[in-house]
Amino acid sequence: MKKYALLSLAAATLWLQYSLIFGNHGIKKGVSLKNTISRMEDENGKIEIKNERLKKQIQEIKNNPDKMDKILRGFFMIKENEIFIMPYTPSNKS
Repeated sequence: MKKYALLSLAAATLWLQYSLIFGNHGIKKGVSLKNTISRMEDENGKIEIKNERLKKQIQEIKNNPDKMDKILRGFFMIKENEIFIMPYTPSNKS
């Protein structure tokens, strides 16, 4: 009788250890989730840095009208009562 009890106890212990390590909520899954969280935190940090840089650029544009003018002229925008002239250069395709 003791033999069966010990055998049952050993089987239950092995099953619990297997569940703890390899189960859906086991150690292996926990390590995987920690790695995923770490990668996401790194990515979020990079995005936050980029957002801060963009906020600074927006403030520069809001506070400096000449900066906005320079950006718009890069898109061939012209001021009111200005004339835009683009020189024509014929291509040499025959």
